[in-house]
Amino acid sequence: MRHVEGAEEAIAKVTSGDAIQVVSEPDNRFNPKALKLRFAGEFIGYLPDYLASELTCAPESVEVRVRKVNAPPASVHQRLLLDVGFPAADPLPFTGETYRPLPVNASPVAA
Repeated sequence: MRHVEGAEEAIAKVTSGDAIQVVSEPDNRFNPKALKLRFAGEFIGYLPDYLASELTCAPESVEVRVRKVNAPPASVHQRLLLDVGFPAADPLPFTGETYRPLPVNASPVAA
């Protein structure tokens, strides 16, 4: 989960096993495929962009549950461990050109 400032109070109420609501945010200026995460009506963060951008299913079909809550002093970005489930997709996520393995003889990229 990508943390958002001000969400600490809502996150403090979350316990293992809780369901998290997924809501699309098509007007997001950084990623029109952004998926907001809400708990008890409060905005607590975003599904990471790398995952949200790959999903082709409707946001309401994405199931998110809290597996573990890490109390402070855990970083706010590591406060919640979430299980994310979604219907089988076509194409499968993370199988496009971007995710192909590099050839064995690939040249290193200059820094």
